[in-house]
Amino acid sequence: MLVRFAGSLYTTNLAEVNTAVNITLVQHDWDSSALATEVARILLTERVGVVATPIMYHVLTESLLSQTGIDYGLLSVRQMIADGHVTADVENWDDTMQSAPVTGVTEGMLGYLGQAGWFIPTSLANANRELLSYVSYKYSSTARIFDPALNYTISQIAGGALSGSSDADYLVAAQNVSACGNSSSSFDASACLQTLLHDVGNENGIFFAASTDVDWFSADQPIIDSLGLKLTVQFVLSPSEAGLISSIQDAQQNDRPWIGYMFTPSAVFSNYSGVSLSRVLLPQWTPECDLIYDGSNQTLYPCDYAPGFVKKFVTNKLQAQAPHAYRLITQLTFDDADMSDMLGRRYFRNLSIHDAACNWIRSNPVKVASIVPRWHRTRPTCAAGEEPRYGNQEWVCTACSDDTFNLVANGTCRACPQGAICPGGATIFADKHYWYWPASDPMNPLFYSCAENKCCVSGACPVDDTCPPDRTGNLCASCRDPNHYLWNGQCADCSTNSTPAAVLLPLAVAFVVMFLFLLLSTKQGESVFISDMILFFQLVTLLVSKVDLANIFILKATTFNLDSLFDGVVPHGLCILPLGNMDRTALKAVIPFLFWIILGIYHGIAVAYRSLKTKYPSLLAIAALLPTTLRNVNSLTNFFLTRYFLLFTVTYMPIIEGALQLLNCRNLGGQRYLATSPDLLCYQGRHLPVTIYAILVIVVWVGVLPMGLLVKLRRLMRAGTLGDDAVVERWGVLYIPYRKQFAWYPVLDMIKRALITIASVVIPQSTETEFVINLAVLLVLLWLFNIEHVYSLPLYTVLDNRFRTFTYGSMMMLTATSMIKSPIDVGDYTNVLNNLRLGLLFLFLFLPCLLIPWFVLWNILRFHQKQQRKQRGRGSSNHSSKLSPTTAGASTGGSGLGSFASSALALVPRLVKEHHVTRLHRLYRIFGSERDLETFSEEVLAEKQSRAKSRKLSVPWANGVLRNTIGRMRAVSAEPALSDHAMITLAVPPRGRVGSGASDASAAPLHGGGSGSVGAAPLRERGESHGSDASTGPKEGSSSSASPVVSPVVSPVASPVRAVAEPRPGGD
Repeated sequence: MLVRFAGSLYTTNLAEVNTAVNITLVQHDWDSSALATEVARILLTERVGVVATPIMYHVLTESLLSQTGIDYGLLSVRQMIADGHVTADVENWDDTMQSAPVTGVTEGMLGYLGQAGWFIPTSLANANRELLSYVSYKYSSTARIFDPALNYTISQIAGGALSGSSDADYLVAAQNVSACGNSSSSFDASACLQTLLHDVGNENGIFFAASTDVDWFSADQPIIDSLGLKLTVQFVLSPSEAGLISSIQDAQQNDRPWIGYMFTPSAVFSNYSGVSLSRVLLPQWTPECDLIYDGSNQTLYPCDYAPGFVKKFVTNKLQAQAPHAYRLITQLTFDDADMSDMLGRRYFRNLSIHDAACNWIRSNPVKVASIVPRWHRTRPTCAAGEEPRYGNQEWVCTACSDDTFNLVANGTCRACPQGAICPGGATIFADKHYWYWPASDPMNPLFYSCAENKCCVSGACPVDDTCPPDRTGNLCASCRDPNHYLWNGQCADCSTNSTPAAVLLPLAVAFVVMFLFLLLSTKQGESVFISDMILFFQLVTLLVSKVDLANIFILKATTFNLDSLFDGVVPHGLCILPLGNMDRTALKAVIPFLFWIILGIYHGIAVAYRSLKTKYPSLLAIAALLPTTLRNVNSLTNFFLTRYFLLFTVTYMPIIEGALQLLNCRNLGGQRYLATSPDLLCYQGRHLPVTIYAILVIVVWVGVLPMGLLVKLRRLMRAGTLGDDAVVERWGVLYIPYRKQFAWYPVLDMIKRALITIASVVIPQSTETEFVINLAVLLVLLWLFNIEHVYSLPLYTVLDNRFRTFTYGSMMMLTATSMIKSPIDVGDYTNVLNNLRLGLLFLFLFLPCLLIPWFVLWNILRFHQKQQRKQRGRGSSNHSSKLSPTTAGASTGGSGLGSFASSALALVPRLVKEHHVTRLHRLYRIFGSERDLETFSEEVLAEKQSRAKSRKLSVPWANGVLRNTIGRMRAVSAEPALSDHAMITLAVPPRGRVGSGASDASAAPLHGGGSGSVGAAPLRERGESHGSDASTGPKEGSSSSASPVVSPVVSPVASPVRAVAEPRPGGD
């Protein structure tokens, strides 16, 4: 036979009932005990599979008295259970002995309190709320409405029958008395008056009380006497509960007021009674009330009834014998409504105890499931939030614990995935700043971190509500409303609030910036200080998290991001252009080329001006307004080529970063989506064209261009032509800031920047762990780059080398500082930690800026030294005036500034006095060296002079010819013109290359005098001495200083090599 109870998922064959365990349950005489015991018996038998037998309490006590001689009726049931005579008592009210807990017995609350009290119909309470307080019954005008002789109705009370509270009320109420009705045939004035006088004298209402057969404590008369209430007790017929319910139903049927005694739980409070009662508030019970009652010989009780605690007791031995039965009894709970429902079924539906208990079990499957342990002899099918576990030779459905979850039936509890919060069971939430993938497998839910912390801002979000109200899509990256696009961190309506003209402002700024770039940048800068500063801030944007980056404007401005141009400037809610996430990513990749286009426009304008200025002389007036740097340009090609190289250096990293972001895809639910546009699938549709563009940019910018530059620079180094005027004019901007043997180093710098960019973009940063790994890789790269730089010191000036060391160190510290994160949100501690991180970021961000004063000082001392040389020898300065345009351009503004900066530096001699120069030199040597003050042109000249001297010494027959030539040139120097034989052409066969090729040797200048006129030093060799005396040509008083300078004369005779008597820059 198969026994089932409705709503349960489980069945138990009676043949499987474990007869070895026999549980005995104490059952008392009242119905609630019988019902609770029957529910326990059914569940123990049908669910757990043990034999459960109810035993009446009075039968058990009598039997034990005869067997043991102990009257357990005088003791607590606990003792009976502890002595092993019974297993459990599931509803125990007999706690009047106030017995202490007994060892070996587990006890607990059944779930409801037994509470006697005074009640009135709810309809009467709604008619007059004052009737809910016992104070109202101190006055006969209120209490007598409960006198049946007055025939008050609840409808009359609701209509205000008590508002007058005078004898006139009785005259109105007496209309229901036949003797007072003047329209009635039985009208009798004397009888009416007699009735009214009787009513006025009877001031008390009727209170319905239980008779003495009730099992509940009743002290209604002592309460009335103690509180001075105008009520008269009327006991109902036995059985009391039936009598009370009958009187309540009769009063409701006739719409009469009723007040009386009742207790909970009771059948009258079930849905089957058809009545509704409300409790009358009496003074709260305290233990002193019982003392007053006992001390007054049970005549006074000025309190409400005390609550009765309903408990359950079970022996601890059952836990070892039948753990599931023990667990069921300890988990068995009912509330007041549950028990009243079963009592109502029994009283009003006339059901047996068994049927009433079974009906309740069928009607409450959820509550029953919480009571019954999920125990199986075979592997069960557990609900979501649980998993089957085997132990102690049995299967149990166990709820998933904290940090685990199970979202499907018949599943297993799994560890909480990263980005989720799992309180246990079948509940899972998204963690702070994480987004839930809606198409996830319930057995493997996927959570992804959101950029800029825009997902689940509050934390512990439902998985279907992880986006802010205005966001939607993958990673909450899109605006929910149509025609809305992200601007300034918020969704803006671009259909009605668009201002595309605002783009003209940054475009105009770009044109101005590029004009200043043309003006202030020279053809060859001999310092990388400014470019290193710009690149430092660009690289920092890759090392700092996006959240911190948003708080540092100077970093946002160097990212070439369209949002950075308007963030904090454009009001919230204002739309500039209707650009989606993909459009923004593509625009960021293209913006660096905008500066190239602007530079090309300026180049085109310069070419057009040069070709049209002769045809349109009015253009000369416009050109006169331009600075000297832009007016006196000998070669437009070289002028703009140099600036293209400089712009290439500045935009190299942003171009690579933009292209990499177009290729940077992340996995979402097994598919690849663009990281900056999570709704766009990679390598298909709209993403395919930009993929091709990005690949081409990466190949050209990372491969072709650096390799081509490396090949070119190595070829120039092998040819020894790095110092040639034409080479310096075109390519010097790349290698002049470096020492001679490191002329190829700019390519290595490009590779370093490319590696940092690739590592920061390609290595995932979706989670905190990935972000830390990314920073760790960058930290190792920066450390290696710094070690290599300190070892090689490739830059020419000491200041530049130290500044680059500063930038590497600052970037390493910024990377380490970005790792400072609180593992959890702990309120004020997290805020302090974030503020500390931001403070350190600002500190290390501006640490390299400490060397800016030394860079300014370098420019001042360079210009001051040049001015001093001019003042020491005006005759020698004429040589400088005859410099070739190429080399003269190289020597001016060597600091990286243009004519504007040179004009500003012209004020230096007036501001810096001679006695301050020594102090300035001493101050500069803190981070620099005296060698830093030499110019490239000076070293070019020094090396050429050194080569000329070496060649002169190595060819004896040429020395005499040269001396004779020089003598003749001196002799005829005063003549208006030189004779034909004054210019001698020599074909000197080279004997090896020193620094530059044969073409350089042929162009070596001719100087008279001894070795003092040479003053040569190898070009930019590390560790050599470059004092000002050695680099500025002959000293005063030397034989060469008196040698006249011969003006260049074109020889009428063609010759393979021409001896040029014109001095080169730096040979003052």
